[in-house]
Amino acid sequence: DAVETKIVDSELEIEDGSAKKLIWACCMWLLCHDLEQNNDDSPISVEKVHDEKGTQLRALVEEMLPVMEFKLKRKLVDGRIDRILDYMESYSRSMPGAIPSIDLAKREIKDRNGYLLSVGANEMSQPLHEELVRRVVGEELLQQAKTFQNTKVGSDTETTLIESSELQLTFASLPSETPPAQTVIVVGAGMMGSCVALSLAKRGVTVTVLERQSMENVGVTTPASWAWINANNKSPPLYRQLNVLGLLAWKRHADLKKLPLWTGSIVRVSKAAAASDTMGTYAIEGPLNKERLLQLEPSLEPSFSSDDNDDDGGGGGDHFYYYPDEGSVDPSEAVRVLRKKAIEMGVVFLGQVEVQNVSRDDQTSVVFFTNSTDGSNHSLSADVVVMAGGIGAAAPLLGNLPLLNKPGTIAFAKQETNAPVLKRILVDTIQESHVLQRRDGTLVAGGGFLEVGGSGSGGNVMNETTTTTTILPSSLSFPNNDAAAGMLLQRASTIVPKAFVQHQALCAKSAIRPMPKDGLSCIGYVKPGLYTAVTHSAITLSPLLGEMIAGELSSGCNILDLLDPYRPTRFFGGGTAVVASSSNQ
Repeated sequence: DAVETKIVDSELEIEDGSAKKLIWACCMWLLCHDLEQNNDDSPISVEKVHDEKGTQLRALVEEMLPVMEFKLKRKLVDGRIDRILDYMESYSRSMPGAIPSIDLAKREIKDRNGYLLSVGANEMSQPLHEELVRRVVGEELLQQAKTFQNTKVGSDTETTLIESSELQLTFASLPSETPPAQTVIVVGAGMMGSCVALSLAKRGVTVTVLERQSMENVGVTTPASWAWINANNKSPPLYRQLNVLGLLAWKRHADLKKLPLWTGSIVRVSKAAAASDTMGTYAIEGPLNKERLLQLEPSLEPSFSSDDNDDDGGGGGDHFYYYPDEGSVDPSEAVRVLRKKAIEMGVVFLGQVEVQNVSRDDQTSVVFFTNSTDGSNHSLSADVVVMAGGIGAAAPLLGNLPLLNKPGTIAFAKQETNAPVLKRILVDTIQESHVLQRRDGTLVAGGGFLEVGGSGSGGNVMNETTTTTTILPSSLSFPNNDAAAGMLLQRASTIVPKAFVQHQALCAKSAIRPMPKDGLSCIGYVKPGLYTAVTHSAITLSPLLGEMIAGELSSGCNILDLLDPYRPTRFFGGGTAVVASSSNQ
């Protein structure tokens, strides 16, 4: 009843397994949903493909296998057609009745079928493959699939590898027209800016960081972050994979890996997780029954863990899931650690700075700024300016990115010494409340719709709803913090009242989440000399993106698959992002 698992001896075997799985994925959704060839005009299961469409499946694999080997630039170790078909059938029959999601396949078509269809007809034709895609989803998606890569495989352009010794990762890239940067100015000294600055310094780049706040502070958005390190329910799949790598980066980063608390998260939702969410590399347990739920978090209010969950966690319209690999961090502590190390590496931080203008002269970018303490004017030049100042990227001269107006508030409370410590991160999407406990014992509560990034939830775009002409947006007003703190803490106390017995409310902090209008990260050049780094959640992704950005800038190369969907050119007519779907978190 399970998929065969084995220990392999080489990376080639892992690559071969991935290649065969991709061929399976490319074939099955097409053959399952090819209604013209189905007996009853409805989708069939993957098992029935082998029973009813074996000849067509073989022909499709015979088309795809040479293309896959062309892309890999080698033969599969055991690439005989019969062995591949045996593998595919074994995999299909391990999931009785399964029918691939056509909606998911359409969203992933460029990275699934497009990986093979992007090889032009001059190299190898795939008439059956193309005809099936055309018949099942239409000509437009077929053409989208065929634009998988900007550079054709087999061209004279050689792929370059960018090494991250910090994260023990290697990124495939292509040379760009931009030379390697030797000097960089980073605007913003929060989580993203500090990660970028440190990673650049470790590669020998001379870095100056400009920060609007006093250097005693840790930015604006960073201290107002709930700081949940996760890839939970993030879509589309490529974006989720980027966030999974973000978790890995936290666990490998030499300066940060000791800071997070990897407690895992308990999430309450109104809709049961899809089967595709309970399989794969992102660990999930559930739905949880009441006994298991209280075992994981004894402080939960019994009425919160409804009796309806005794059997399968599915009664009463609510469902509980446990994500054991997730964690949280004190973002202010993380920024201080990053800054301290960056200063040791020679990075210069300038606080209380108001950026007034950014210009480009030949191969040099110049930043003009004012010292807000004495009003004096200054300028600095560098090869590249990196805009890592959150919503400041919406300002015309710092990128003019379309960012959503997404305010958020969190509240802090101090426990009495005898109160129980929370064992898990708790997220209630039904009551719209979430709470965690940091290493120093501080309770941190948030409320409202939990923005996890990549959700495509929409909203007002700041550039379209404000008339500011300043480089950085003017100060933003939020509801009374005392009232906000009281409301958030009260709502959290209904979930875990034991944790809030005789608690002392400390404060609330508010900020605008830096979120591009499609919910996805925005990483890359907006114009010559000006590189932007904007994402939500910056807490989860900054250690990873900091290394990737530093690798790009210091090498003069562009990282391919991992960053291609998130370039700012998608907002200015120069590219297309992957499509984000709606999320319930």
